[in-house]
Amino acid sequence: MVNGGNVSYRQLQLASGPMNAYGSIDIVNGAVSGSVNAALGGSAGVVARAALTAGGKVNDPVLR
Repeated sequence: MVNGGNVSYRQLQLASGPMNAYGSIDIVNGAVSGSVNAALGGSAGVVARAALTAGGKVNDPVLR
């Protein structure tokens, strides 16, 4: 969704091999914020999970 110069990405999903992730990202005045939850699975189920925070600027985004 675009509102003025702000952009919101909702219900983001990523699936690649054993990794799945979902989250949301906001961009307000060039600043990135949001969260991403990722899970790495194997044949026995989920092996690892991580809750990541998005930050930084549009030209230098960071996931921590």
